[in-house]
Amino acid sequence: TSDINTTPEDYGISVFPNPVGNQLTISSTDLLKRAGIYALTGNKIIVQEISSNEETLNVGLLDKGIYLLYIQTENNQLSTKLIKK
Repeated sequence: TSDINTTPEDYGISVFPNPVGNQLTISSTDLLKRAGIYALTGNKIIVQEISSNEETLNVGLLDKGIYLLYIQTENNQLSTKLIKK
C-alpha cells in the first residue's frame, strides 16, 4: 500500500500524460496486474486487467474532472490523482 507522501515514481511507475486527454499510458519496472479509474465518490469507471510492463487506457469518454487511478503491480499497489482535461 502507498502512504500519502509517495508518488507512482517511488514505485517505479510512470503515468502519463497527467492531465490526460484521450490516451493514458502506465508503465512500470514491475509487471502491471490491474489498473482502475474511480470517481471521487468511489464509483468504479474503468478496470483493466494487465499482464505486461506497459498499458495504454482509452479515457476519451471520461468527463473532464479529477479521478483516482488505482494501480496494482506484482509487488505493490497504489492510488494517485488523475486529471482529465
